[in-house]
Amino acid sequence: VSPERQPDGRRSDEKAQEMIATAMREGKSYFEWEHRRLDGTPFPADVLLTRMDLGGDVFLQATVRDITERKQAQQALSESEDQLRAVFNAVQDGILVTDAQTRRFRMGNAAMCRMLGYSLDELLHLGIEDLHTGEDIANVARQFERQLKGDLSPATLPMKRKDGRVFYADVTAAPVTLGGTRYLTGVFRDITERNRAEQALLESQ
Repeated sequence: VSPERQPDGRRSDEKAQEMIATAMREGKSYFEWEHRRLDGTPFPADVLLTRMDLGGDVFLQATVRDITERKQAQQALSESEDQLRAVFNAVQDGILVTDAQTRRFRMGNAAMCRMLGYSLDELLHLGIEDLHTGEDIANVARQFERQLKGDLSPATLPMKRKDGRVFYADVTAAPVTLGGTRYLTGVFRDITERNRAEQALLESQ
């Protein structure tokens, strides 16, 4: 009723003995297992082995639940998340998702990382106070609260890169609630080149 090997590469007979030993020792063992139907096709299942002592004899009761549909749903969700992540990272403007309460970053796209000079792992250990100079924090906090209340009008804010250089970005943000937690999703557009072009135009006049 099992293929020769489980998805992790281990031999089914060896791994089964381990699961049985755990159930005998601890009274139960719960695990995921790949079974094989009569026609040879495999299917995933949740298995609960329960030790039972009856009349001086010891038995193992196996409760098996076919989880094929659950696995298919998980696979579809994973593929959907991969597609959304690809779109998220393909956007040329920077995107940051910030926890409204802690003001720490929870998500960021590739463009945001390039804009600031941080890796994604570094970025997710930072908060809004890390991306602005000290004198700008109060104004940034006011803009954050304004946008958190649903005001969708953009703000132009000074931003601080990892190397300490400051540039300006147009920021448009909107609040969103996911899993009971409020976030502010911000879209950042570096306007350094635009400012340079405007300055050059003024100097030429």
